[in-house]
Amino acid sequence: MKFSCSYLLKTLLFSFVISTPTLASATVYQCSIDGKTIFQSTPCVKGEQKTLMQEKPVHGMHGSWFTRPKFSLELRCNEKGCSCDKERHRYPVGSYSKINRLNQAMDILQSAWAEDDYLLSQYTGEMKARGKAPEELTRELKLNGCEIKYAQHTLKTYFGEVSTKIYNERENIQARINKGDKECVEPAPIDWENAPNEGIFEQHRYENESRSYQMCMMENEVARRDNEFQKELNEEHYRELKRNLATLERPRIKQR
Repeated sequence: MKFSCSYLLKTLLFSFVISTPTLASATVYQCSIDGKTIFQSTPCVKGEQKTLMQEKPVHGMHGSWFTRPKFSLELRCNEKGCSCDKERHRYPVGSYSKINRLNQAMDILQSAWAEDDYLLSQYTGEMKARGKAPEELTRELKLNGCEIKYAQHTLKTYFGEVSTKIYNERENIQARINKGDKECVEPAPIDWENAPNEGIFEQHRYENESRSYQMCMMENEVARRDNEFQKELNEEHYRELKRNLATLERPRIKQR
């Protein structure tokens, strides 16, 4: 059975966006063995086991990335961006603003959760040692929690639209490349022997046809270069989406 390139590309992207049910709904297991705590995506072989983070997946990404941070500020969003208190996230602008917005959010989600784990460990240590944590640390936790909520909101809002856009652009670019150059007609040579009026009209005709031919060839060259540029840019967006999904489709493992 033969499959078209378009069909294969669509199937591939669909697999990245939707992911598999078993992977997306995976659970994180906390295993306590000989006084040590280990977090893993498979059941504990020995020791005490605690099941964590069974949240529903979001666009194929594991639900554990979309839990509510312990500390945060109220997030407010509009079409221009989001804000927590005086901290603002302005959405990128331009032709690929939503694609850049999505990739930025996927990166922030991963780095902000790692920072949250680190700050929480400091907070826990301060609470055990002194019974309270410095206000600066609590404030930092809240601001970082806002980063997490901003990334979560952005992904929930734009992932479906942007991933579809990346695929559609991929198909459209390939269709233009497959179509090839438009036909350019070379000017017919002047028959000086049989041309009336010493070939004045024929010369004008030849010059006009030459200009049209040169313009046509130039337009083909510009179109080829533009298609190649757009194809490389689309490939970059596609690879970035694939790279981030490789991490986000799996359970978030808390850093210790």
